[in-house]
Amino acid sequence: MDLFKALHRSKLVQFLKRRNLIGIFSGFFDILAITLAFQVSYSINHNNWGTSFINDSILLHIYYAIMPAWLIFLYIIKISEIPRTKRYRMLFWGYLQSALLIGLLLVFIYFIFRLYMVPRRVLAMICIFGFTFLFLLRFFEYKVLKIYRSRGYNQKNIVIISDATAIPFIESLREYPEWGYNIQTIFTESAEVFDKTENTIITLPGMFLRDLHHIIEYDHIDEVIG
Repeated sequence: MDLFKALHRSKLVQFLKRRNLIGIFSGFFDILAITLAFQVSYSINHNNWGTSFINDSILLHIYYAIMPAWLIFLYIIKISEIPRTKRYRMLFWGYLQSALLIGLLLVFIYFIFRLYMVPRRVLAMICIFGFTFLFLLRFFEYKVLKIYRSRGYNQKNIVIISDATAIPFIESLREYPEWGYNIQTIFTESAEVFDKTENTIITLPGMFLRDLHHIIEYDHIDEVIG
């Protein structure tokens, strides 16, 4: 049986989405990735894979400072969520930014608190491995969800209120089904928009906007974009 069909039938994704558990799981995996970065950096530096970094009290305190800071940076950069339309290069750049900010914070902590007993290469590896693990994990999550949406699951029904300038946006939504947007209706006064969409999408003149609340109610619209 197709895995995505099984997930859809089980309503698991909808259950997780309604309770915002997808975001919670995503945050948990971010914490796991950062923790793993500390552990791998510690193990490589000491050439010992059987000891945990929590046995190093100084590194443990650095971990307590860096963990929340890194999560905050991810939130500020808006990379902690799993977006529908963000490209892979934007994900890469966002995580790289967070790693650079953490690198600056580690340099600040290192010199302010005179932590000269901590090898600098450990701090460098924390940034490198943290970036690598976080990006690869989110890449995998994003890839799985894109495949899921491209097969018609977990889609958002949307209404677009547009003029001719919205044509590239509309074409992008149609070109990339993995974004998971299903255009139910377009309201427009643009003849150009009518020419491009009326044969495939319900396209209505602006005067019918008075019926928008009925469309939202009966077509189960998730979002109005205008």
